[in-house]
Amino acid sequence: MKKTEIPGSRRVRHLNIQKIPDAEINPSLFYGKFAAWKPYEQKDSDKTDHVAQLIKQGCWCDPKNLADYLHSGAKTFTMQTETKLLIGRGTPSVFEQGISLHPLFGLPFLPGSAIKGVTAHWAAANGEDAELREQIFGPPPPDDKESELSQGKVVFLDAVPLAQKCLEKDVLAPHYQNYYGDKKNSIWPSDKEGPNVFFLPAVKRDITFQFAVQLAAAAKVEEQLLDKAQEWIQSALQEFGIGSKTGSNYGYFLLGE
Repeated sequence: MKKTEIPGSRRVRHLNIQKIPDAEINPSLFYGKFAAWKPYEQKDSDKTDHVAQLIKQGCWCDPKNLADYLHSGAKTFTMQTETKLLIGRGTPSVFEQGISLHPLFGLPFLPGSAIKGVTAHWAAANGEDAELREQIFGPPPPDDKESELSQGKVVFLDAVPLAQKCLEKDVLAPHYQNYYGDKKNSIWPSDKEGPNVFFLPAVKRDITFQFAVQLAAAAKVEEQLLDKAQEWIQSALQEFGIGSKTGSNYGYFLLGE
């Protein structure tokens, strides 16, 4: 029987999870590069313990001070998770499921590019003024690949939570694994198949995130663009959500105080 290699195992550090002092763990490296089991000796409980250790660790710095530092000089506002949040599931990890963690501080974060993308999608879907959309997000990519791209006047910064410990263990149990994995279209979905249960970290409900937008360096002082960008972000995250599994009630936000 062919052994299945752990994803990214050539760059993975194997360590005894029981002997790690909490203060010495970098959460991003711990979840993305460290495996608390030896190659080919992995048990289901190993992943559960690994996720539990990540949740226990939290961020080593003051998240409010970090947010103010990262968002210095920008227009800031807060929103609160209404549902659990899955972000960066496609991030490379020793697990099948990744998460976006700040490489230095270990906090989960919402990439500015993701915020900009869902906001632009919401604005277009709701028929917002095309000229205003172009000012904020930039013109659409040209058909000619050799033409230069133009940026919008608003920069969308990464959003970060204002809580040191904001993760919890979540469980997903997709069904019909054989059916969806069949490349020959020869297998029918059957209720006889057991679900594929796995654990992963998710951002809790009722966690406050700080968002920030600022004008691009070349933009004139047009504060109304920042106000409109904030308004659109707030609407997009309430109505469309962000991250993975928004269709299953993940990734939705409420207005902050």
